[in-house]
Amino acid sequence: MSDDEFVDIHEPPESSGIDSDKTPILLHPQKRKDLFEAGQERFNDERFFEAHEEWEKLWRYEQGRDRAFIQGLIQAAGHFVHLRKGNWSGASRLADLVKQKLVVPPANRLFRAIDVMPLISALNYNAVEVEKMLAKASASKASSGVDFPPPPPQGLGRFLVPKLL
Repeated sequence: MSDDEFVDIHEPPESSGIDSDKTPILLHPQKRKDLFEAGQERFNDERFFEAHEEWEKLWRYEQGRDRAFIQGLIQAAGHFVHLRKGNWSGASRLADLVKQKLVVPPANRLFRAIDVMPLISALNYNAVEVEKMLAKASASKASSGVDFPPPPPQGLGRFLVPKLL
């Protein structure tokens, strides 16, 4: 067997696009499950950056619809990180990207077991809340002439944060 016939299983495969539903077995199924559930657990504990990190390890090995789905979850975690920091434009932008990725069902049954509808509903609600905050800030600027960006919230109290079940 020549060197060019060996496949390095430590390097992530090239993505074949969102329409592909065939993910090669480059990751042991138990490792895939462990990484997925670690991200899910951190997300449900509202440790969004850590959830992003766990899912990113998994994303590197996925392809096609599964890769897009995991990327959507990573971006959902990023949405909540941006909300915490008061980065309203970043939160809105990611909410839109997440919804595009999560409407396409993943191929892997492990990923299909997650009900993403509460997450999509929360993203829609949060986007409306962010728009209200930005409109209020814009009205303040118009009346006072001073640009006051809305302050970051104390926690995520005014936003919906679903659990991934």
